[in-house]
Amino acid sequence: MNRTFFAFAMQHFSLIDLKTFHAVADEGNLTRGAARVHLSPSTVCARIKGLESSLGVPLFTRSAQGMAVTPAGEIVRQGALRIERDIDGMLRDLEPFVSREAGTLRIVSNYGAAMNFLADGLARFLKAHPDVSISHHRCSSRDVVEAVAEDRADIGLSAFVGDYPGVTFIDLVVIVSIDSPLAHREALDFAECLNEDFVSLSEHVEMQRFVDERARELGHKLVPKVRVSNQPILFQMAAAGVGIGIASRVAFEAQPHPRARAVKLTNAWAQRHIRIAISAQKERQLRWATELVEALRNGTNFTIPQSN
Repeated sequence: MNRTFFAFAMQHFSLIDLKTFHAVADEGNLTRGAARVHLSPSTVCARIKGLESSLGVPLFTRSAQGMAVTPAGEIVRQGALRIERDIDGMLRDLEPFVSREAGTLRIVSNYGAAMNFLADGLARFLKAHPDVSISHHRCSSRDVVEAVAEDRADIGLSAFVGDYPGVTFIDLVVIVSIDSPLAHREALDFAECLNEDFVSLSEHVEMQRFVDERARELGHKLVPKVRVSNQPILFQMAAAGVGIGIASRVAFEAQPHPRARAVKLTNAWAQRHIRIAISAQKERQLRWATELVEALRNGTNFTIPQSN
């Protein structure tokens, strides 16, 4: 591959495209490959077609039995492996120069999130955790999610629309008992939930006030069966069949209950205008990052440590 062609190709596809291709090539199946990189099959299909178009060669033969790499595809797979190894080696060599001590959080955001969304939650978090330092950089929404996917940031805030490989977006979901008829639904409109009994968070929690306001917009006053102090208790109540609740997906995935299920909300407000992105790999989710995410999502009241 000459340097001119390489430069052209790298302008038209990304490392994420190569990782997506590599996953499908390893699995020999589009659906399994998509699950491995946390994307929908249709998104993975579009990325592979774009990669084939950029390179000008077919990378797979497709059949009812699955997807097999072509000879050209095998060359790309080996090249992708070498690139991944080179990048891993580069990152290891850079480690001494990168601020990654346990008390440092790397945040990236677009301009709107930095101006209108970040300050209040960050201030509450830092009062509770005065020893934590923050590194913040501003960039475009797409650059935000790329930074999180490539482990150059712990948390990203942006208006990015859609999915992205290696990234989980913090959206609102309905928590229901696995015995509830709603547990069999793939997605729900909030209006469909209003006749159900609710388990709600405290009225002082910003996220709960937000949900209550959405109910009022539909002409319904949300009167919960039970109010609880935090989301893990809400999950327990919902699992026991006391009622359904609205919570953040990341909170449920961090502390899932075996008898509860998170069902997607289709309402646009459930995928907030400013979306919080974290790594889809749990081993890369720092504890401080998870706590800050909750502060940003719902105004968590932290316990402020007392000075001696």
